[in-house]
Amino acid sequence: GLIHEQPESRPKTACNYDYIASIWPQLDWYLEGGDFYVGVQTKRGCPHNCCYCVYTVVEGKQVRLNPVEEVVKEMRQLYDRGVRGFWFTDAQFIPARRYIEDAKDLLRAIKAEGLTGIRWAAYIRADNLDPELAQLMVETGMSYFEIGITSGSQELVRKMRMGYNLRTVLDSCRMLAEAGFQDHVSVNYSFNVIDERPETIRQTVAYHRELESIFGSDRVEPAIFFIGVPKGSRTPVAGMKTRSPRPLDDGDYVRSYVSSTENSVTKVVCGSASGAFYECACDQSRFCPMR
Repeated sequence: GLIHEQPESRPKTACNYDYIASIWPQLDWYLEGGDFYVGVQTKRGCPHNCCYCVYTVVEGKQVRLNPVEEVVKEMRQLYDRGVRGFWFTDAQFIPARRYIEDAKDLLRAIKAEGLTGIRWAAYIRADNLDPELAQLMVETGMSYFEIGITSGSQELVRKMRMGYNLRTVLDSCRMLAEAGFQDHVSVNYSFNVIDERPETIRQTVAYHRELESIFGSDRVEPAIFFIGVPKGSRTPVAGMKTRSPRPLDDGDYVRSYVSSTENSVTKVVCGSASGAFYECACDQSRFCPMR
């Protein structure tokens, strides 16, 4: 019969850029532009269960940390070659609260190494922050980050098994702003998630407006993506051709999106505004994170 053995776990070591340069003479030419990020991985794996994501298939659910000293050694090699922009290519830079201290250790090591004048970016779960980590992120040069909100409806976030609270994300974003973060944020949304409907799209637009109020409307960039949906799914896109509680027409979908660009968005899209929060007037307002 077959004998199955678990693969040996080998510690991650830093890329040897001297070797890479020896087999790829164009490396220095590639790096000399200096206006981009070079990828460095600090960990692999993601422990979450988001229904549309393949990271758990590609990298597994078990998070494996790369040794801090090896990550910093890799950054030092690139730094000495003139690189000042780094992209941490992890599935999630802070995959869960139990990894907050690991992120702090890495950022402290970057400071101790004297990697000054750098800018770095990452994909983060903004619900996994504390004030000290937020301060370290700003101090070490975080100049851009991406967050996957996907929907501003807590009901739909729950149905997609994303495992976070939208209010907590807003609190963490305020924490970053208070720590001095003044750069760009890219926020991923989808307008055809499970059970999407006009009122949940309104909640998403209202949520985006709240992020704009935290960081500034010129710094928050919406990135819209669409999830592949099976036939029969109750979504605005699939509802046009398949069975749903109320098939939606193009007008429903476009109005919900286009009206978000108007100055009166808080009234047109999501009822009335009270201070910095939007009060949903829709049937599903009990699910709205702004309530």
